[in-house]
Amino acid sequence: MGSFLAFLTFFLMISLNALSLKDKISNGRAGDYIVTEQNHFCSLIRIQKIEAQKITIEEISFPERLLPNNFEAWLKADAKGNTSWSVAEFDLSTNNLLSCFSYTKNTQLIPNREDSFLLTILDLQFSQIPDDERRKIGVAPQEGQDTRKIWTPPLYYEGKKELKTKFSAYKTTYPKDGSILSGKFIELFFTDLIDSFPFPHWGQVTDASEAGIKFRVIASGRNLSSPKNPPL
Repeated sequence: MGSFLAFLTFFLMISLNALSLKDKISNGRAGDYIVTEQNHFCSLIRIQKIEAQKITIEEISFPERLLPNNFEAWLKADAKGNTSWSVAEFDLSTNNLLSCFSYTKNTQLIPNREDSFLLTILDLQFSQIPDDERRKIGVAPQEGQDTRKIWTPPLYYEGKKELKTKFSAYKTTYPKDGSILSGKFIELFFTDLIDSFPFPHWGQVTDASEAGIKFRVIASGRNLSSPKNPPL
């Protein structure tokens, strides 16, 4: 399974102050997508198909230096320069990974048992982070009221960059089960400006020492078509 599809399960990760990623992803639409960047490597994550309690997610990995200006044209040209292209089907009612297919190798992949713990994230409840607990811009005052502005990530949507977008931030703690995520703190940012958009636009995973992994979304949008059909 592609490295980000393993990580994605983590993002498949809707009440006023709480959020279930299963509910969030269930409200997405075919063609919704994000492009994430980590260490100069990108992954395009796209909802290929969604029906009832099943969702099919397409993942394409490529170097950041090959980031296209037009994703529609890039996909039609077989995503030139990609290093892997795969698709995975999830059962949202049972939190199971049903199948995984590599277009790159033209073969079914065997789901990695070590990745299965990531599906736990589907049922975790994320609580909304109050404004007074959110990250601020600048140095905290030594005394008096803290009037610093709340930090938010930039929003990259449909080819445009928005710097002053309202985001809701959510957090949860992964159960202590001995896995690599055991006891880790997970934080995700969603914008309310895009109706029913299923993916976060920024996130991080940290431990008690605050060391961790951050991911940023450098492109997103809707109605992105793909030349690949779901495997039979």
